[in-house]
Amino acid sequence: MANNLSLKDLISAKRLSCYKNINEHFDNLIFISKITPKIATIEICVRNIFDMYQPKDWIINSQDNEILKQVQIIQHRYGNDSINHEQYLSNLTLGQVVYLVKQSGLNHSVFFDNIDNIDFKKYCSLNINYYKNIKGEKTKLSNQQKMKIILSLLVDIRNRSYHWENILKTKINDNNPDKVFPRISTNIKNTTIGIMPDKINVFLDDVLDMINVDIKQFLNI
Repeated sequence: MANNLSLKDLISAKRLSCYKNINEHFDNLIFISKITPKIATIEICVRNIFDMYQPKDWIINSQDNEILKQVQIIQHRYGNDSINHEQYLSNLTLGQVVYLVKQSGLNHSVFFDNIDNIDFKKYCSLNINYYKNIKGEKTKLSNQQKMKIILSLLVDIRNRSYHWENILKTKINDNNPDKVFPRISTNIKNTTIGIMPDKINVFLDDVLDMINVDIKQFLNI
């Protein structure tokens, strides 16, 4: 029966409406497949780095309501089986870990080396490396703020990719059709930082370098 269905039916008209054509849909999936090892490696590293700075069995002993909800979900998933700390840890999503990192106040240097050198304009010409304070004065983004931006962008890339969304798509300003904005973006201090589709790979490579310069050799980069 499936062979009698059109590609439009199999993939869904609604999903295909997000693309110029069906070729772009598959180009998007192929691109996601190429960056997945990088996303996965970064996620694993961030999770394990955070874990290193926590007390023993911190997940099961957590007082955070969001983590307690996840603990219950994990316990239900495993049934009556004994669950060790590594299993709890591996079942936390990147979004949950990033939420914990931001709550913890851990220093940026714990996760990323040379973060001071990062220039967000590298990933989109519309980006800036400052925000305006309450007096309207330009204030350089701190390294701690840069860490939060990087982590938020990683979560956006990860979630959009693993839900097979069109990460090659951009946004057009209705008031200025010539101005193109990235869909992958985050906001801090009323300042939006985004990544254009053709810079996603560059961004992921830079993040890997800030974690450990030797990692990329295993990803055939």
